[in-house]
Amino acid sequence: FKIWINGKLVADKYITRGLAPDQDKVKVRLAKGENKLLFKVSNGGGGYGFYFKTEAIPLPGDVVTAMKVEPAKRSGEQQATLAKYYRSLAGELEPVRRETEAKRQRLAKLLNEKQDALNKLPKPRNPDDVQNELNRRFDDEIRGKVRRNEFVRVAAKNPRYGGVITSAAMLSMNNGTHRTHPIARGAWVIEVIFNDPPPPPPNDVPPLNEDAAEEHLTIREKFAKHRENPDCAGCHSRLDPLGFALENFDITGRWRDKYPNGRDVDATGTLLRKYPFKDVVKFKESIVTEDKRFAKAFTAHLLRFALARELTPADTLVVDKIVNQTEADQFRLKSLIAEVIRSDRFRQVD
Repeated sequence: FKIWINGKLVADKYITRGLAPDQDKVKVRLAKGENKLLFKVSNGGGGYGFYFKTEAIPLPGDVVTAMKVEPAKRSGEQQATLAKYYRSLAGELEPVRRETEAKRQRLAKLLNEKQDALNKLPKPRNPDDVQNELNRRFDDEIRGKVRRNEFVRVAAKNPRYGGVITSAAMLSMNNGTHRTHPIARGAWVIEVIFNDPPPPPPNDVPPLNEDAAEEHLTIREKFAKHRENPDCAGCHSRLDPLGFALENFDITGRWRDKYPNGRDVDATGTLLRKYPFKDVVKFKESIVTEDKRFAKAFTAHLLRFALARELTPADTLVVDKIVNQTEADQFRLKSLIAEVIRSDRFRQVD
């Protein structure tokens, strides 16, 4: 039990059941005037009790008589007599009781929420079963993609990727079996993207030296000798920037920062002698800047396919007209196809 007098703790004792009267005594001194006493009893009851004695003012006789009777045997009158002198809960404890009850309710609510969340958790499963299910889903997804007959648009999270130029199909088909061919890649870009195919190389140009003694050189350094040949310099000045811009992609189209010999990949260059770039991202941005040039090249390819023949100089006027008519629509594919179909060249095909 604990006893406070005027807010001060004056007794803090642990007692055991005893047989002797007045076995545990606490003597306190009260101040003159009004005093406030607060008692706290833990696990009290069953024959236990408290009573007060004063040296100056004895307890009333009926109170003393009622105190001497066991609680279960007290009469109604005796219980009423004691109720005048004892309170089961002091008024000072009411704020504490309310706060304690509020905490209890909050904890009970939190416990119920956690229990509900726990009940919603999936039941334990065998790790092997989970792994087998994931493997089956992966296999089914891969089979579906491999056997799919239509193209599916996939968002590219990295600006390195996306588009035709950096697709694995284009990158891998313009390679050798052991290394990339930047000249072949550059020729593909200038022929397909810009519709400006280069002339065939001279017959007396020696092949690139693949001697093991020069394995420490980069491909750009090996091709430097070709650029020294006046007969090759013209074409290489156009092809090299386009092909070397894609050197960060290996023969399968995977990204790389270094060559197998440990040398850094150098993808810098200048597009059309007016757009310097430091990597493939800037290279593709430069191509987009020349949107009208690309639209003209694409329209020429589209018209040649529609007419099923090579274009003549006269067809150039038709291409220019189609490009001009679709410029307001930002050269959208649908607009280009529609204008090709509407053109006199297409409608007059025998």
